[in-house]
Amino acid sequence: MLAYAEDINGRREYTIKVKDIKTGENLSDKISGTDGQFIWSKNSKNIIYIKRDETTLTSNQVFLHTIGTSQKNDILLFEETDPQFHCSLGISRDKEYGFIYSSQTNANEVRFFSLNNPTKLKLILKRKKNINIT
Repeated sequence: MLAYAEDINGRREYTIKVKDIKTGENLSDKISGTDGQFIWSKNSKNIIYIKRDETTLTSNQVFLHTIGTSQKNDILLFEETDPQFHCSLGISRDKEYGFIYSSQTNANEVRFFSLNNPTKLKLILKRKKNINIT
């Protein structure tokens, strides 16, 4: 499987699509309203992605999508409620863990999860000012 994010209107509003590499066919999965960031779970049956607020366009929600199901059934893993913060995703070097970063100009918070079980988040860095994470 191959997943890719497509922005057709130039407003950084991406739809994530999934393609079967063997057949070359796109699957029915279309995950709309995203900021284009996503990572695969270890079993390649789930995609963890960031959805943007429809009004503010802030990247503020992290969802889990199961391949072959409707986006309306996706599981909300995390929601950033402070409008000054936005979310981003990362992955560990060994590709065993994913990270959810909540950031603003000079403050960050970090959660991590196993890519074998993305529904169990653990806070590893509580929100702090003057912390730059790269």
